[in-house]
Amino acid sequence: METFEKVVEDYWTTNNISIMKGIFATLLVGTTLLFSCGENTTQDVVDNSINEKKQEVKKDLPTMVFEETEYDFGKIMQGDTVEHIFTFKNTGNAPLTIYDAKAGCGCTIPQYEKGRLIAPGESGEIKVIFNSKGKRGTQTKNVDISTNMTDAKQTVIIKGEVIVPEKEEK
Repeated sequence: METFEKVVEDYWTTNNISIMKGIFATLLVGTTLLFSCGENTTQDVVDNSINEKKQEVKKDLPTMVFEETEYDFGKIMQGDTVEHIFTFKNTGNAPLTIYDAKAGCGCTIPQYEKGRLIAPGESGEIKVIFNSKGKRGTQTKNVDISTNMTDAKQTVIIKGEVIVPEKEEK
């Protein structure tokens, strides 16, 4: 028969080995996690997948590219009217539609073909008319264009200086 001391010693030795195995396993898992943080995580994989899907969707959308987005008409006399045509091209892979074009005030009027579908590769125009009646000094007028693109709003700018005529002396 075993002595009490031998039973206690065997018990502690057996339990210590189990405890040591547990500590070793924990350290091994912890070290693996620590050094694997530099690699792709599940979140990175999900983010990359989402970005790829966004790129696929963008491939099937229209893209409005202007030849110019800003026109400087220089100096004009108060009361003069200035017109400028902004030309653009649909460089995307789907038809482009202009839903609306709005200026900030009544002195600037955008004109375009409402409801026209502009096929990929086709060009279009937006004519902007600025009436300087009652205006003076530096003028900058934005025209916001709403389309069916992902970045649905585009802006073109017409600007210049309105000179007020000197009054004639009598």
